[in-house]
Amino acid sequence: MKKIIYTGLSLIAAAALALLIMGLFMDEVQYTATVRIQGTIEETWEVFADIDRRPEWLEGFERAEQRSGNPMEVGAESVHHFEGGNTYTETVLSVVEHSEVSTKIATDLFTGTVTTRFEDQGDAIRVQQHTLLRGETFFWRAILPLFKPLMQRQLIDSLDRLEDLIEELPARPEPAAEIDAP
Repeated sequence: MKKIIYTGLSLIAAAALALLIMGLFMDEVQYTATVRIQGTIEETWEVFADIDRRPEWLEGFERAEQRSGNPMEVGAESVHHFEGGNTYTETVLSVVEHSEVSTKIATDLFTGTVTTRFEDQGDAIRVQQHTLLRGETFFWRAILPLFKPLMQRQLIDSLDRLEDLIEELPARPEPAAEIDAP
């Protein structure tokens, strides 16, 4: 019985030491997700930028409350509400229409940046989102690396839903052929 207790306490101490080391040496986590979407750059940008459509593809997103400015405008600030009562404040840092948007996100637990790039590759639109997060406290700096795989998986799933949403848009009509007059 003593051996079991000793082993258990040793495992707990090792886990606590590992968290301490992570909190000291890993002050941020980064992850990236990419998706290729069959659609136009305009359609892709429009759906991504439409805050009212985010619940359709962004996992757990319920609504956004605009605090200042207009969505997708540099300096605009909004509070994003998610399932379970979770929120974060988002501030738009830069926007290059149809190309890139960068935002700062902040909660009581972490801060960071999210940069989304849009690239027209001819046959598809490549959307790549890069996230960098820093824990606000020693505890969250230690814990964030443990959540990184889950957060990256959620991002991949959300971008996959964005892809499905855009690819399910009604077919675009072909441009009318011009008729040469005699």
